[in-house]
Amino acid sequence: MSAQVFAFKYGISTSILNLRRNETLLDAAEFAIKHGFEHIEIVADGVHHVVYISDEEIGKIRELSHRNKISLSVHAPYYSIDLANLSERVRRFAIDEVINALHFARAISAKWITVHLGFKFYPTKVLWKKAFEKLCDSLSQILSLAEELGVIVGMELRSGYFDLGHPTLLDKVLNRFNDNKYIAVVIDTAQLAGFPNLPMIDVISRFKDRIISFHVRDVNPKIGKDMLACGEGIINWYEFVDILLRLDIKKTLVFEVSDKEGALLSREYLETIIYEKLHPEIIEERESIGQQYGEAE
Repeated sequence: MSAQVFAFKYGISTSILNLRRNETLLDAAEFAIKHGFEHIEIVADGVHHVVYISDEEIGKIRELSHRNKISLSVHAPYYSIDLANLSERVRRFAIDEVINALHFARAISAKWITVHLGFKFYPTKVLWKKAFEKLCDSLSQILSLAEELGVIVGMELRSGYFDLGHPTLLDKVLNRFNDNKYIAVVIDTAQLAGFPNLPMIDVISRFKDRIISFHVRDVNPKIGKDMLACGEGIINWYEFVDILLRLDIKKTLVFEVSDKEGALLSREYLETIIYEKLHPEIIEERESIGQQYGEAE
């Protein structure tokens, strides 16, 4: 029986794991294999921080992913990361955490890591020019190792008021490291929705040639949920799919949702949209049948 063919390369984040049931990274790998996902992003924070992952588990993940042709990426720790902090001690800790993620990525043959740049609290907000130079110094150290290890660093788009990750900042950083092929951008769809005055097409096309992957999830601010399956929130997925098809973007779509069902539902939802866009005659036929029933009534 041949494997199902999808329009995009779909992946899962280990955010889908149920920690109450003590699910492990190997459970994520087995789920991906069983359901035909082609990529896994390991969130190397909390219970799956690199210090808690055994050499045996690393070996099994690497072997399973290689045998089943599943590519890997690593989401570096984020809760305590601030690469622009004016405190050298705090900034050194953040750099070391990202460096640990890079070494872990190399150990499991991951192609890239996803990084949150940090925060813009006081005094960073007041002394921003100085903080920006600190940020670039942090990234320079990180990219030096990334190039040595052959692992790309993907800066995540962030829309929080105090988060570092606005499109303008990402642009500025890319320009600073313009000739460095080891720095890229990760577009998070929930964060993308946090810029209501920036059209989706403008942000995605702005980074078209520097995007390494997408974190795909829906969001509903009214109920405070931001790791929903596609179609459960406010994001216009028809527009999202149309942009990817129009710009011919074929980067990995990683479902960063809260459970396994959400990953499966999200893929089905996007594939349905894609099918309808590629086969408009199906929609026309469906509408025609609907009209006939309406006239009959």
